[in-house]
Amino acid sequence: MLVARYFFENGYQPTHILEDGDSIDQVELLNILLDSYYPNRNQISLLPEENYNDENELYRKAYKLNRAGI
Repeated sequence: MLVARYFFENGYQPTHILEDGDSIDQVELLNILLDSYYPNRNQISLLPEENYNDENELYRKAYKLNRAGI
């Protein structure tokens, strides 16, 4: 996942082959990752720190959480 992230950030379009033989592209994987860690990311909160404007920052946080096994 981290290698594909590097390639994606450098202009390539990696495809991930899943255990069942299906495949998804990097954008789909990123959306799955965000849905796992930030399912309510598009809702507006009264707490400013819970309002996410930068999806790239959310990607970085989600990768860190995923690497930590959380």
